[in-house]
Amino acid sequence: MPLLAWIGFLWILASMSCLDRYGLAESAPGLTGLLAPDKIAHMCAYAVLTALAFRVGYGRRAPLVSAAPVFCAVLFSLLHGVAEEVHQVYVPGRMASAWDLLADGIGAAAMGLLLILWTDRPRGPSRVGLWLQALRGALPVRPRTSAGVVSARVE
Repeated sequence: MPLLAWIGFLWILASMSCLDRYGLAESAPGLTGLLAPDKIAHMCAYAVLTALAFRVGYGRRAPLVSAAPVFCAVLFSLLHGVAEEVHQVYVPGRMASAWDLLADGIGAAAMGLLLILWTDRPRGPSRVGLWLQALRGALPVRPRTSAGVVSARVE
């Protein structure tokens, strides 16, 4: 349900003809424009969308989703970004922008990277997850084998 609510929120924002009054006016195109408030908002919005899509798909029994839940969540976010840009073509006062789509992709990919580092994989908890658990004192630090892989045995 949170995923559908977030998609609805993004759809409402994309339907607004003018976001200048909220400080989200279109920025100048280019790589420096990626640091503008509207592009940062795109990155954050699509990072949240990716996290919510991952939450829906993680642990499901669908073959593709269970094999690569992060990839599916990032792909879903990118496809949603394309749909939003096409939607904006039909909204008076708005236009589609490849820079917006790039900002969407950066946000989705950044969240995807965080999810890869954070989640448990079939071979055991991630290194970041083990490190954070060790910091909290929840688990002793696991010894590493000679190949640098974390041992599955807790002592």
